[in-house]
Amino acid sequence: MNPSVLIVEDSLLDRHFFKTCLAQDFNLNFASNGLEGLQMLRTFKPDLIITDVMMPECDGLHFVNQLRKEYPQNDVPIIAVTGSTDQAITEALLAMGVLGLAHKPLMPKPFCQQMKNLVNLRQQIRQMAKEEKVQPVLRRVPEDDFIKDFDTVVQDYIPVQEVSLGEIARKLNVSIPTLLRKVKQHYGCSPMKLISDAKLEQAHRLLQTEQLSVKDAAFETGFVSTSYFIKAYKKKYGKTPGTLLIRN
Repeated sequence: MNPSVLIVEDSLLDRHFFKTCLAQDFNLNFASNGLEGLQMLRTFKPDLIITDVMMPECDGLHFVNQLRKEYPQNDVPIIAVTGSTDQAITEALLAMGVLGLAHKPLMPKPFCQQMKNLVNLRQQIRQMAKEEKVQPVLRRVPEDDFIKDFDTVVQDYIPVQEVSLGEIARKLNVSIPTLLRKVKQHYGCSPMKLISDAKLEQAHRLLQTEQLSVKDAAFETGFVSTSYFIKAYKKKYGKTPGTLLIRN
């Protein structure tokens, strides 16, 4: 039986593209927006979710955010498809635990192969876990050791601009679903959210003690966009970083 895919996409043209390149290898289920996608997830669990970002009624950002709230233990990989190059959107999606972003226009054969590889890898990991043969590939990390190692990784990633769940999971020697589950259970949020908060807290300290400019503080803490840094800082602290410099 072919793996099932939930595709959340409002464009008829893009739906046709997905049918053309994926229908032979996957059972496709379509939702025209995020609300329909959430309703469909109440009745079945797909092997993969592909969602557009820009949609009417309920866009991809809201869909993924609600999905994480309603189904916190859901380990189905999510791929977001977008024609936007907005770094803020990319960082927001990754912070919610989206496994990857595919930028339009998509190439049929490479895209299809990537989706097949992703589903196959997930199925292999789940099968190995069932057979209790996960030990040679993914060691079972004691909870206390995992949290200690994860906290170290968070600090290591503060100055890094490009952060990926796959790289974090490899550093901790666990699968991506295990990483998401453990972090959610212990901290109540995603790994990307914790790293983003750590970046902002470090930037806050730098602005207070090192008297760096807003641009330099953003750069030192791995923000590729000063405008996004200011927006994220204001959301966390209720004020812009510039007001801190004025007081100092």
